[in-house]
Amino acid sequence: MTVRRTCLSHVVAILFAVFLACAGPVAAGLPAQAGLPAQAGDYSLPESTVLPDQKLLYRISRNLDRISSWYTWGDVAAVKRHLRLADKYLVEAKMLFQKRNFLYAIDALERSNLEFERIPRSIEHAILSGKDIISLRTDVQDAAKAHVAVLGVLSEQVPEVLVLTPADEESEQFEIREQLLISAGIRKSASSLISD
Repeated sequence: MTVRRTCLSHVVAILFAVFLACAGPVAAGLPAQAGLPAQAGDYSLPESTVLPDQKLLYRISRNLDRISSWYTWGDVAAVKRHLRLADKYLVEAKMLFQKRNFLYAIDALERSNLEFERIPRSIEHAILSGKDIISLRTDVQDAAKAHVAVLGVLSEQVPEVLVLTPADEESEQFEIREQLLISAGIRKSASSLISD
């Protein structure tokens, strides 16, 4: 009897964790982060996301992101998925930069860049397939503007260079502002690639 209760409690805990990972901290009643623009025009970025310091939820969230790629069929769905993940990872980077957790923030920003770089190729495939992507094009261009706005504000708030010196190792230098400028360039380039 106690084995069943223990198993059931583990299943309930896992299901609750999956719910939180999917719904995000806002649905759980956690406060959204303030201080940076969350939207540009009609396009709104997500309010909040799971961060690496929430170890179990973060792992579940990242694994759900990977799994969702297996169940994305079609070029239009791929564009929407890449855009959703680019938004999610940008918000994650924004929150981590605000917490001064620069290494995790840079990693999240690189993941957001990778997802945004994949969008033009997926849109090109959709066009070749004869799909109507006019509204999707507009969404991506609005998202690019929102991303560039967030990256611009972040570049004013973070240090230009981060130097880490681990014990018994050489120091490592991270050009944070340059990384943010590169990220903004990726968004602008993707937006111009998909314009008429």
